[in-house]
Amino acid sequence: MINKKWLLTGIGLFVGTAVVGLLNLVNKETDFESYVYKPDLTMVDVIKNARTKTTVGTLAEKYRDLKVIDVHSHDGPNIEFVKPIWDEFFIDKIAIFGKVSEPAAMGDDQKSWRAFLKSTERYYPFFSGFDMHSEEGIAMVRKNLEQGYMGVGEVIAASTYSDVVSKVAWKGKDALDGYLSDVYALCAEYKVPILLHIDPLASAQVSVLQEALQKHPDTNFILAHGNVGESTKQVEILKKLLESHDNLYIDFLAGYSVKSKSEMDRYIPLMEQFPSRFFLSTDSGYGLSSLAFAYEAIYEVIDRLTPEAAIKIAFENFEYLMENQPPTKTQIEKLNQLLDETKKSIEGLQVNKRMAAELIVELEREKRIKKQEMAMSPSR
Repeated sequence: MINKKWLLTGIGLFVGTAVVGLLNLVNKETDFESYVYKPDLTMVDVIKNARTKTTVGTLAEKYRDLKVIDVHSHDGPNIEFVKPIWDEFFIDKIAIFGKVSEPAAMGDDQKSWRAFLKSTERYYPFFSGFDMHSEEGIAMVRKNLEQGYMGVGEVIAASTYSDVVSKVAWKGKDALDGYLSDVYALCAEYKVPILLHIDPLASAQVSVLQEALQKHPDTNFILAHGNVGESTKQVEILKKLLESHDNLYIDFLAGYSVKSKSEMDRYIPLMEQFPSRFFLSTDSGYGLSSLAFAYEAIYEVIDRLTPEAAIKIAFENFEYLMENQPPTKTQIEKLNQLLDETKKSIEGLQVNKRMAAELIVELEREKRIKKQEMAMSPSR
């Protein structure tokens, strides 16, 4: 089981007990504002201490106390089947979704949301079930973001090489196709990132991506598996994009590159040059020998980075984007309703979007319990 704790800076409580503690505060005015994420400063020492050990097993065991986030997993609808491997490799958090840019993704989005509600401390729910070519699709994006989803994607902005996503019904032709500009504006409004798939990352597609990045400076773009491609060219493309656009992040599919030492020798300096702009992912092991190999590769990358770069890339960069998202209007209204119904109120609570979802789950649970108790109590 995962033995690493998730500190909720700002309310000073661990996730496992945070909601219970919050609900013990009564007869106070509510405040759902001003949560500011603060990174776990102990993680540098965790890495340094791990590297002093001479008798360890796998790299995952060596770094078992380091926070690690997989930022790209299609296993949202299949949580029960992949939990054991996440525990085996000490993965703390996972950005989850399912199918992408096609009608079937809408059902997977709902399954991913339900998985999130069962374990708000572990999962970050994304969604991709919307048609970027219709106004109805944009309405769906706003609806999902207002509900509390924490990222948009994986969105197939362009694909001609992939055997799978080049055939999906709702893919785009480039990063500004259809209503994608409206999607980017909504992402900025709700402070969520968008995970974009673009293949191949060639000159024409790069130009349109640059235009999108420039037109939407307040939107955080994540280039899905950005290292997939011929490494010499890819490194140069990514370097130029990162130098020019500080709203671009790279989802690094570790398993794709660690198979080649020369390839990693090209990428590690780039990651060290831009340590705040990279994440690590598995893509659910797609195109790799196994999901286990995908996680082993993540730790191989971590092991090659300096401690300072490693903590940023392993968890801090992505955690910052997720944990700094404010609660939505819908969440706040729901919280106020539940607090009133359960006769609870909270003073000075600094809550982000994920915490709001967690608190709603607990308040609804308490409401159900009280209702059951009343139904079972003898009538007077």
